[in-house]
Amino acid sequence: MSNTIIANALVHNFTIKDKKESRINGGLVGVEAYGQWKSALEVAHEAFYKYERSKLSLANGTVKDINAEKKNAVAAFKSILALVGEVNGVSLETSVEAMDSVSKYAIKDVEKLAGKALTLKSELDNLRTQLNNVHNGMSEDYVSNLEKQYEAKAEELRLEKKKQGSAVKSTTITSYAAFASGLETRLAKAIEKQDAQSYEEIVAEREAKKAANRAKAKARRDANKSAKTSNKPVETVAA
Repeated sequence: MSNTIIANALVHNFTIKDKKESRINGGLVGVEAYGQWKSALEVAHEAFYKYERSKLSLANGTVKDINAEKKNAVAAFKSILALVGEVNGVSLETSVEAMDSVSKYAIKDVEKLAGKALTLKSELDNLRTQLNNVHNGMSEDYVSNLEKQYEAKAEELRLEKKKQGSAVKSTTITSYAAFASGLETRLAKAIEKQDAQSYEEIVAEREAKKAANRAKAKARRDANKSAKTSNKPVETVAA
């Protein structure tokens, strides 16, 4: 097991069901250690979000290179793992695959109203504000009319939301609290898994993964080489 206070706190918190109580804090690890941890997570939160956004841009062809974002994300990930320390004589896995398992907590999909639905939402908000400002000096008929307008507008918006094109999907950065909670839970699981293995088992597993990744990389290179060769124009020999 790791002797670092951060690693021990992560595993301890993993057993607590209350999400607010299961987060690393100054009372649990000390002010100095918590300050280092929070600082590392804040940097990672931003770096991971930019990395995840760049992966989406790469997938849809908007950009051709994400090396800068990836480099920053890897550096942030390694800073976090350095604070966690070694578990059974080996640090937690620093591969891109391992990083991807936690960087995903920095981004989320959201739906935003568009078109008529957005207009209706604005009108509904305005009516809600008027109702919140109702006071005793207003006539019952006026207040009743406002309430009817609000109910009718709410129903109209509900029906409009069911229509195609009423909302557009996009991605945004998660809250720091949600990011930290997801990352700390994931790290706790990784620590427990590695703690159940011997040093020799951990090393053997890492070497097997490296070998598999090398084989996949070679297969990709060979496939690309084969594709280029097959597309090469056939040379004709003059008689």
